[in-house]
Amino acid sequence: MLQSNRSPNPEFVAQQEFIFRRGSDICRTGCLLAQLLGLCLLLISIGKFFYGDTNSMSEEWKLFLIGIYLLITGYLLRYSKNFNNLFSIKSDSFSKKRALFLISIFICSISIISYIRLSSEDVDTYKGYFFGEGGLVEWTQVLVLLLSTRLGILIANDLRIKNLSLRINLAYIFVSGLLSFIILEELAWGQVIFSWQSPSLFINLNAQRETTLHNFIFFQNILDKSFLIISLLIFIFVCFAPYLISQAQRNWASKNNLSLGIFLPPKYSWPLFAGTLFIAFFVANPSISNMIINRDQEWAELLLYIGIFISLLRTYVLLGDSTLRNKNIFPV
Repeated sequence: MLQSNRSPNPEFVAQQEFIFRRGSDICRTGCLLAQLLGLCLLLISIGKFFYGDTNSMSEEWKLFLIGIYLLITGYLLRYSKNFNNLFSIKSDSFSKKRALFLISIFICSISIISYIRLSSEDVDTYKGYFFGEGGLVEWTQVLVLLLSTRLGILIANDLRIKNLSLRINLAYIFVSGLLSFIILEELAWGQVIFSWQSPSLFINLNAQRETTLHNFIFFQNILDKSFLIISLLIFIFVCFAPYLISQAQRNWASKNNLSLGIFLPPKYSWPLFAGTLFIAFFVANPSISNMIINRDQEWAELLLYIGIFISLLRTYVLLGDSTLRNKNIFPV
């Protein structure tokens, strides 16, 4: 077959560069935030070392090591060309690399957490690694939720500028508002930061005596089951939505120059949502397994939030491709 000597379409090249800049900027911002989190943990650990309780030295040492790790990792990834290319280039080969990277990180993380769980002397020791003083898992959730909220706002702004569907625009505004509400609930509406005393209403009705709505006593009995149902519905949507919107895709494509599929989670994100469903099932049915405890629900929430973040990141990056019609129902 004869090879064409024509140069690439300048408009196509410009769009690909725009997509790359979007992905690269978001990646670098995330790495910078990881470094800031690491710096905060370092300062907290040093402050506790000099002014805190001498009986909590292990907690201070742990925070110090985590802070160093986040600072170094954030710096290396921030200036890593391969890492930026991985999440910034739109192609079949890089889509496979993204899938392999995400699945590898997922398997390694599960393996490390399982090893710590099995090697810990008791459940309280295991909880201390991840859920103790400092609340590393909870703060990671907040960090991911903040990034996701920002992405939701950017997507809604993009949709407004491109004059696309008002319903989709409102959906992302709703998602951003919902994620903001979850952040406030995770932070107990500021109580986690400022350590104020809970109002009497929350002391009497809240199972943890915190300023949160989801820990109200009458929610506690249905909280685990409700999260299981939500996890199941999300997992079904992730797996089957691309095959159920073909008719909507045809109607959308006739009016817009973007694939409707860019608003769906990427195929390679399914392990995150599957992990969420798996943990939620055993938390809601504690009699089945002694390996997964109620506090492991925090891991399920973190996996869910990361899955949402990756989906929003993909949508935001691909929205830069505003002039190219992609006929695939599930574009790369």
